[in-house]
Amino acid sequence: MRQVLKEAKDYLRKFQSSLGPKPECDLIGTLIDQFGWMGSGVRPLDLGKIIGLGLLMLGAWLVVRPS
Repeated sequence: MRQVLKEAKDYLRKFQSSLGPKPECDLIGTLIDQFGWMGSGVRPLDLGKIIGLGLLMLGAWLVVRPS
């Protein structure tokens, strides 16, 4: 699990200068919600959040994909 998160973070870091808001912030926010870190209420991951994160990642890839 840690390796997957590290790879995702490295992948997103490569493109953060070309993207406005950082997509990894949405991923980190989802993890904070999922586990209730930092005193926030627990809001479990649901299908809507998964689809939303997938669309964000797809959009980021479309912006930075090689020509």
